[in-house]
Amino acid sequence: MTGRAQYTHDYHTTKKLYGRVVISPYAHARIVSIEIVGPEGVKVKPINEIFHEQLQLKKGEFLIQVATDERYIHAPFISIKRRQQWETGYPLITVAALKMDGEIRTAISGLCPFPFRSKKMEAPLNNREISVQERIQSTLAEMPSPILNDVEGSSEYRLFVLQNLLEDVLGALDIGERK
Repeated sequence: MTGRAQYTHDYHTTKKLYGRVVISPYAHARIVSIEIVGPEGVKVKPINEIFHEQLQLKKGEFLIQVATDERYIHAPFISIKRRQQWETGYPLITVAALKMDGEIRTAISGLCPFPFRSKKMEAPLNNREISVQERIQSTLAEMPSPILNDVEGSSEYRLFVLQNLLEDVLGALDIGERK
């Protein structure tokens, strides 16, 4: 240590790469194409070639663009992030949902070690023959595992937060109680 203050011009930023995480509000909109760039140039690939529980890019490759079908952009949607404390810090649970052809589709992150969509979870969520509470409890019974249990939040707390988020999703997308 020199005891000298450091200023912005004291730091060298050459050869550094800065990035930003961008989250689409369109839950499971049909992805038409994904562009990646790397040592071999720009390539267009289907999502299942580069994402399975985590991004599967080769060394030196970067995801640069995701294109989606336009009809998903105009569908009713909601995207909710719940943090452990106030509006600071990384989200504990994020749910993005859209209503397409009368059905709710959901994408969830922060519950398991990877973001996911589960059609098994969506089936009871869209069952209009039972009450909203029964739909949510049946949806939670279809959870994949493992559910994260760490310093950010216990598995029980994460399920509690998700239950409340699913109530918000159903309320926002106006599915309602049984008829």
